Amino acid sequence: MHPRSKITASTLVELMIALAIVSLAGAGVFEILRTGLILGSKNTSINLSHQQSRFALIQLQNDLNSAVSTPELTDSAGNILSSGSSSGPAAGVSFQDYAGGPYCLYVSSTSTIPATATSIQVITGSNFQPLPGQYIHIQAVPLTATSTSSLLEALLSGASRYTSSSTTSGITYTPTLATAIGGTINLRDPVTGNPLSVASFFTTPVIYVVQNGQLVKYTLDPAGTGRMLPTVMAYDVSTPTPFSMPSVNSSPQNLFLMVQDLTALDPSSSNRGYHSVTAQMTLQIPHFAQMTVKY
Repeated sequence: MHPRSKITASTLVELMIALAIVSLAGAGVFEILRTGLILGSKNTSINLSHQQSRFALIQLQNDLNSAVSTPELTDSAGNILSSGSSSGPAAGVSFQDYAGGPYCLYVSSTSTIPATATSIQVITGSNFQPLPGQYIHIQAVPLTATSTSSLLEALLSGASRYTSSSTTSGITYTPTLATAIGGTINLRDPVTGNPLSVASFFTTPVIYVVQNGQLVKYTLDPAGTGRMLPTVMAYDVSTPTPFSMPSVNSSPQNLFLMVQDLTALDPSSSNRGYHSVTAQMTLQIPHFAQMTVKY
């Protein structure tokens, strides 16, 4: 007869110790996974917000490089600041982009357009139509040796309606001006009576401004309502007045736009506390891009 085999069992203390070890190991693994997920989400959020900052600055830089005017600083509502506040800091910047032209003014039976005129007839191509909110720029023609050419500018009225008639050289539009053109325009040579080719072109306003912690770009409504439509370019901007206009000297062409402390927050990430680092851009506006007088 063989002796009965001796069977041992775990005590309650041993089970509790084993359970504690498993729990600690599980908690450690969970914490490692949690930390990895948080760091991954944080890096994703920062990368996205960095990308947003870069996109906003690159878009602003491209728009400024294609501008045909010297930028002007604005308040948070987009209103142009007075000359005494032209150096900044400011909440926004406004400038003009090329819209169309050059187009010749329509030569009627009259020899001049008076300075008090509030409508101008322009012959354009079939693919261009002036819009309310744009600006017309007209190069007045000198008629004598002592005369000087002058660039006249006027805002197209937001309530204007355009009449057009087909001509052999294009389509004639008659936009209504918000203010008088401000200078006499000669359409015919006073001696020969021959028509003169008076050039004009159109520009469209663009505004970048910080509003409620967001960098907003305003562009003209292409539907012709005359309204400026907003597009959010960056969220959670670090300063309400990031724009300034330092000057190398007193010459207007030596002004350059500086954007400081512009940060962005990724609005689509769950880790919304993670911001991008402060970005700074300095841009020199070339003087040959200035085709307008004020805008």
